[in-house]
Amino acid sequence: MTPGDTLQSLDDFRARLSAPDRRRLDRALPRAADGGIASCDAAEGSRASCEAAAYMPALRRTGLMPRFLAGICPAQRAVSRR
Repeated sequence: MTPGDTLQSLDDFRARLSAPDRRRLDRALPRAADGGIASCDAAEGSRASCEAAAYMPALRRTGLMPRFLAGICPAQRAVSRR
């Protein structure tokens, strides 16, 4: 996946979260006024790469990583159903 595709998958996942889960993720991953990830405002290089990378620790901290992986990886869906 390209950084842009990865970021789109992450943003789509965020959009499908319940309101409480989205708030929890957003507390772990503060947003800028433009809706992007605040920590990437001053990033040099690809904004998509920075934002996709910033999501990963936030997903781990919030416990949402398994749900994200299950949504993009067929093997993870099978593991998460067990």
